[in-house]
Amino acid sequence: MDHDEQVLAALAADGGTISAQQVPCEQRLRFLPQRFGPHFLLAENTVYDTMGRLCVSYTGGYWDFYLLSNGGAFMAPTGAPAYHLVGDGNGYDGWLPGKVTGMGVTAMALNRMSFMRGGARYAELFYCLRAYIGQQPEAGQLFALLD
Repeated sequence: MDHDEQVLAALAADGGTISAQQVPCEQRLRFLPQRFGPHFLLAENTVYDTMGRLCVSYTGGYWDFYLLSNGGAFMAPTGAPAYHLVGDGNGYDGWLPGKVTGMGVTAMALNRMSFMRGGARYAELFYCLRAYIGQQPEAGQLFALLD
């Protein structure tokens, strides 16, 4: 059974619900290389850069890492309960909780990286995260941000 078949089987067994699990401290050092591959430092910096572009008040800080049951992952800032995001070019302007902000920002970063050479890995991660986003109460706001 290949990876896609395993993911589909796991989702079917769980009624199609995708779950997120925070990465424990002792596994943080492995998270980025395991999820984002050889360009993990570029991926991490692309997430931070995307956050800085969307949130003018963002000045850095600690981020939590999350693994998704469908094989995806995302990073989420922890410095504030909510962030004011403004999307250049798509008209988005709104406040989102930290974890939800992380979903949107990580999805945007993965989308950007999917266009680089060897970007198929990031496109796959983007679609895994997008599927999870679609199950969230804030899905409408997140899709407006991603549009």
